[in-house]
Amino acid sequence: MKTPPPAGTLVRLAVVGCALLAAAAAGTGCRGRDGKWSWKPLSAPSPKAQVDMAFLSKDADTRREGVVLLSGHDWGLKEPYLEGYAKLLKLDEDALVRCVAARALGKAGDPKYLPNLLAALDDPAPTVRADAAEAIDRVLPRAQAAGQTGPAASPLAAHALGDTSVDVRAQCARVLRHLRGVETLRTLVRCLSDREFAVRYQAHAALVHLAGRDYGYEPDAWEPLAERGLPSTAPAEPVKPWWDWMGVTTKDKPANAASSAPADGAGR
Repeated sequence: MKTPPPAGTLVRLAVVGCALLAAAAAGTGCRGRDGKWSWKPLSAPSPKAQVDMAFLSKDADTRREGVVLLSGHDWGLKEPYLEGYAKLLKLDEDALVRCVAARALGKAGDPKYLPNLLAALDDPAPTVRADAAEAIDRVLPRAQAAGQTGPAASPLAAHALGDTSVDVRAQCARVLRHLRGVETLRTLVRCLSDREFAVRYQAHAALVHLAGRDYGYEPDAWEPLAERGLPSTAPAEPVKPWWDWMGVTTKDKPANAASSAPADGAGR
């Protein structure tokens, strides 16, 4: 039979437990960049406080948290806050702040800020470039619907082929599925030779999305289509055997790619 702990020990444990419960009720702790712990209330700051955090604070962590809080509201995804995110994306000295600013613009989806996101593809921080590319993926379709795509293909192609970050190359290859030009096809075919599978995977998925056919992962199989171009109408979804949930087979063999590629303007 085990001996119960002394009464004094039980009292001390009860006191510690009550203190922890009180602290949990009052707020939550987080460690800052300096390694020190600080306690913050569980209730969200007021809207004015969130604006001040995002745009007026001298602390980068506070600015980042403010942008995250603001972009969680519908009203925080409208002007004048979008203009503020765009300025943070371009000018803030902290990469994490620029990251959340790019995400906020992507979440808002306003085509007006597509040029800002395209410019962020040249950010020195690869994390910012990756977040900018992901945001472009969300904004570009709306920009196309509004006729405001501008020179999106060139920077996306440049980073899909030459960015030092595999995440950025893969994400840019993925975004190119929204663009149907011949240069886009040629870029994606070149991406099939990337040394990283993540880039090849996204390039292949984009090509299948654009062409409506799957010629596999070999660049040579896609060359005829890249030279010929896509039809003016959107392709049908590629057909695969019912059991091929991993996409290990193709409807057309690579050897038949040239003969089965659709002519310009031809329907499905």
